[in-house]
Amino acid sequence: MSIYLGNLAPEVDASLLRELVAQIAPPANVRLPRSKATNRPQGFAFVDFTDNEDAEYVYKVLSKIKLELFGRPLKTNWASKSINQTVAAEKRGTKEVRLFIGNLNSQLVRYDSLMQPLSRFGKVNNIDIPLDSNGVAKGYAFISIEPNQPIDKVVAELDGEYILGKRCKVQLDRSG
Repeated sequence: MSIYLGNLAPEVDASLLRELVAQIAPPANVRLPRSKATNRPQGFAFVDFTDNEDAEYVYKVLSKIKLELFGRPLKTNWASKSINQTVAAEKRGTKEVRLFIGNLNSQLVRYDSLMQPLSRFGKVNNIDIPLDSNGVAKGYAFISIEPNQPIDKVVAELDGEYILGKRCKVQLDRSG
């Protein structure tokens, strides 16, 4: 089982994350993907655990506390194996854009349920589905995608489309 840690400052490295997480439970592995173009960290990591109970406990602890690393609030989410593989295989430099998709069905939203409708617009590198303190999706997601057409056309086509039975709201994410 793996946990996604996001919004990481460039100063954060795998040994720091390993030490941090080990204070809660022992990680099996910490992966900090790097850009192929610049060899710099991409701002997120995956922490793998051999024991599912350890993973669940670390997730609960990190989700409940307001932890900042180098002035940035740590984002915690469950990692999906298919998303991990997509990020590792497809993450490429400057063409990537980040979209906000709102008004999602919080009971049904999952990585795979978003991957299918979004993949027709390009390579999906990451899907971040924020969860509340009970582990339920908040009803929105942030998508990192390398579009295969102009981004304004992607936003126009996706905005108002029905995903998981609800008409979604799509816009460029300008927060980060």
